[in-house]
Order: sequence, then C-alpha cells, then structure tokens
Amino acid sequence: MNQLKDFHIQEATLKHAQGLANVHVKTWKISYKGIIDQAHLDTLDLKQREERWINILQTPNRKSQVYVLLNNQNQVIGFYSIGESREKEHNYTHELWGLYILPEYQGRGLGLFMFEDIKKKLHALNAQSLCVMVLEQGPAVAYYKKMGAQIIKARKDEISGKQYTVYLMGWDKI
Repeated sequence: MNQLKDFHIQEATLKHAQGLANVHVKTWKISYKGIIDQAHLDTLDLKQREERWINILQTPNRKSQVYVLLNNQNQVIGFYSIGESREKEHNYTHELWGLYILPEYQGRGLGLFMFEDIKKKLHALNAQSLCVMVLEQGPAVAYYKKMGAQIIKARKDEISGKQYTVYLMGWDKI
C-alpha cells in the first residue's frame, strides 16, 4: 500500500510537460467517457497537449501557477493549477483552474493531499476565497463538495460544438 510519504508536490517545469500532457489526456478520456462526446475525447492528442503545456510553462508572467504531484520515481501522476479568479461576478479572489490525478492513483487520499497543498499556497498569497468550474455530470462535483465547496451557479459551456452544463463552485473562505 502506498503511503503519502511516497508522493510530493513541486512547481511544474518544462521537464514535466510530457507528464502533464499524459495526466491531462488520460484523465479526460477516462473521467469524461459517457459525459463528453466521444468524438471530442478521441481528438485529445498527447503530443498536441504536451506542446500546449510547453507554451503555458514558457509564458512569462502567466496568470496561473502549475504544480505537479510526483510519485517516488519522480513521475507526474497528477497536477493542479491555481491563479487569480477569472470569475469576476461573484468576487472570488482565486481560482482552481484544474486538478487531475491519474485514475490508477485515485482513491488513495492524494486529492486531499493536493487540496491541503493548494490551501497552503493560497494562504501564502493572502487568498480570501476560491472558485472552480466543473462539469455538472463529472466526478469532480462530489469531490469538491467533500472539500467544502458550494455550488454557486450553473451555466452552459461549449466543447467541440456541444453544450454542457458546468457549475461554478466556491469556497467563500479558504
């Protein structure tokens, strides 16, 4: 059985781009199967996603910070991204732009481990509140509720020409 001591979190660098892409694509293809149109999931490409992560990580003064969850072989098995809130209507100071863990590592307490790290980083930034956007039917809704988030509102977002309901979830005090 893996212990949390076998994992650590650090800021993402260019050397993590391939691992970030792998986690991103694999979690989407598994977590959103039957929720997001399969044709869209089939278009997710590791090389394109890696190039996108390289661009993100090379962007000076980007609006978000990316952190990777590494196992004891220093393989990327998860990541999260936080930054200033893009949601201005509800006055959240910060936003969780994404949190993903490879499916084979889920259910081991790593989500809570990462969320505790997120809170620590946000406290260092003097963050007052936090929000996140999640697919209504996705598995993240239950996770964020367990972490204390409330559903604030629902809206429609488009992915590959199809409409999906997404929730704005938030923590008024983080």
